[in-house]
Amino acid sequence: MRTNRFLQMILPALLLLLSPGLRAGADIRCTIAPLHGGEVIFGHYLGGERRLIADDTLHLDAQGTAVVQTAEPLPQGMYFFYLPGKAKFDVLVGDDQTFSVRTDTAGLAAHPVFTGSAENEAFYRYNDYNRAKYTEFRTLSNSYASADAAGKNAIRQQMSRMSQEKNRFIDSLRQAHPGTYLSKVLGAILEPEVPDPPAGADADWQARWFRRHYFDHFDLGDSTMLRTPFYESRLTSFFSQYVPAQADSIIEEADKILTATAASPELFRFNLITLWNTYVTSKQMGMDAVWVHLAERWYLPHGTWLSDEERKTINDEVLRKKYNLIGLDAPALDMLMSLPADHFKLAVTDTATRYDLHAGTMLPDFRKSIQSDYIVIFFWDVTCSHCREFILKLHEVYPALKKYGVTVMTVQILISREGKSKWVDYINEHQLYDWMNTWSPYSAEYRHLYDTDLVPILYVLDKDRKIVAKQLQPEQLEDFLQFQQRTKNSQQP
Repeated sequence: MRTNRFLQMILPALLLLLSPGLRAGADIRCTIAPLHGGEVIFGHYLGGERRLIADDTLHLDAQGTAVVQTAEPLPQGMYFFYLPGKAKFDVLVGDDQTFSVRTDTAGLAAHPVFTGSAENEAFYRYNDYNRAKYTEFRTLSNSYASADAAGKNAIRQQMSRMSQEKNRFIDSLRQAHPGTYLSKVLGAILEPEVPDPPAGADADWQARWFRRHYFDHFDLGDSTMLRTPFYESRLTSFFSQYVPAQADSIIEEADKILTATAASPELFRFNLITLWNTYVTSKQMGMDAVWVHLAERWYLPHGTWLSDEERKTINDEVLRKKYNLIGLDAPALDMLMSLPADHFKLAVTDTATRYDLHAGTMLPDFRKSIQSDYIVIFFWDVTCSHCREFILKLHEVYPALKKYGVTVMTVQILISREGKSKWVDYINEHQLYDWMNTWSPYSAEYRHLYDTDLVPILYVLDKDRKIVAKQLQPEQLEDFLQFQQRTKNSQQP
């Protein structure tokens, strides 16, 4: 009777231990010849080749063996052993976390020998294949520039065949290892093969198809894929190579990705920070609309990791940018006053005029009162050396801009007796009389509406008084206006 009761007690525990749903921890043995003693670092990737996260420091025994042993299974991912001398090699850690690997410091790039891990053997077969094909591809790429038209066509066809062969090789490995972490990793490397466009399709059909199917084999919502060296590059390549470089298109795709990964705090944070850093540092005109959107929709309401100071900094930046984004209606400039050429000339000898802080004619809404196809608004500070250089370059190109129907309106932002005096002197010295010289002595609201904390800054408004360009250099203005004209002409029936 006691025996039966004892069995009743221990049997459920044994069943739990034997249950396939419960796995023991990792037991990974790494032998590195000819090392004896010393230490190696075991770690994992976090989205990028240079994002190395150390998990443990391991001691090499007299045989050059280090052991990774954990009570719980390791999170699936791509891990590395980092050796003295800044050398490393990778291992896949999937469901099966009991295996050994042997390699040599003289040939880490060569095929390490695995025991008990068919996934890693297959992964290194792919690496060997990819290394060989990359050499072939580079040879073809180098010969492309000097080839004639027929040669270029032949090279493109050969590259296409190589890409298809690579996909078939990857598919064969995935089919041989279905449901494994290896299959996920190789799937993430696959790029979809674009079909021929249907009859009547436009020239952009294949590009749109590829963009829709870019992540077919790469689950951005799978946190195990974050522990690879290519998650970030796949994400950023998608935006830099396959999404049109327009704020609306980028915002649409970014929202899709952040929505898809919002359930995973780790993935959401990584993707948001990656996208934010990409566009907040972008030098391309108009990309501030992307990071303003990211801040307002995602970062400020959901960035739980932000400190109060960081949150305030981001919010302040948004307030400086959100009213002057490309495509928006230009904000009004309240209490703007225009000073004619005669005022500056008189101020040379008339002290009262020189220091008059109330001088000028109050302009009605400049957006309506100025009758021209384009308005170039230039904000500057007469005491700023860069501003002074900029305005002279602008004045130099101004005659060439007039044929596009451009009115230039400069807004001097330093409101003081000293500032007024220096402004008078500079306008007279360089005879900058043939455009609108304005200031706003009674209101500084324009400062946050037009982000004038850092000057010089220039905006271009179209006939509808929408902002169509900002932060251009004077020498870029004519090219931009020519482009605008060509675009307008192409849209006419």
